[in-house]
Amino acid sequence: MKRALTITAALAAATLGGQAAAQQAYGNVGGVVNEGFDEFGVQARLGYDLPDQAVAIGFEGEVAYFNVDVLGQDFDVLNLAGFAKVGTPVTPSVSLFARAGYGLTEVLDTPDGVDGSESDFAYGVGAEFAVAPRSGVRVDYTRYEAVDEGFLSLNYVFRFGGAQPR
Repeated sequence: MKRALTITAALAAATLGGQAAAQQAYGNVGGVVNEGFDEFGVQARLGYDLPDQAVAIGFEGEVAYFNVDVLGQDFDVLNLAGFAKVGTPVTPSVSLFARAGYGLTEVLDTPDGVDGSESDFAYGVGAEFAVAPRSGVRVDYTRYEAVDEGFLSLNYVFRFGGAQPR
C-alpha cells in the first residue's frame, strides 16, 4: 500500500508544480461501478499530460472507495492506482485514450483469515468530452487484474490553466 500511496503522491506533486505544469494538469471526480453493476463507489484522479505532443502522453493517479456487501457483511474497500496514458483528439472537443498501470485494492477492517490486499496490472480505455474550455466529462472502462474485474466510471474533469482535453 505504501508503494501505491507514494506513486499517487508523486503524481499529485508533479501535477500541481509550476505554471507550465498547471496548463496540462487536470483533476476529476465522479462515480464508479463494477461490471456487474452491484458495487458503486466514488473516485478521484489527478493527472498531467505532457505538453506539445502529437499523441498526448500523460500520467495519472487514482483513488476509489467502495462499501461492498459480501455474504451479508459490509466491507470498506479502497483502491489506489497509477497509470501511464496515451490519447488522441478525435474532434476539438472529444479525445480518446488508453491507459495502463498498477493498482492496489485494500479491504479495510477485514475479519480474521481474509486477505485484505491485492495488487496487480490494470488497463483501460475511455473518452473525454469538453463542455467548456476548462471542464469536461470523462467515461472510461478499466480492468483490474488483482480483483479480476472491470469498472466503468463517469467523472467531471477540471483542467487547471484552461487546457483543452487531449
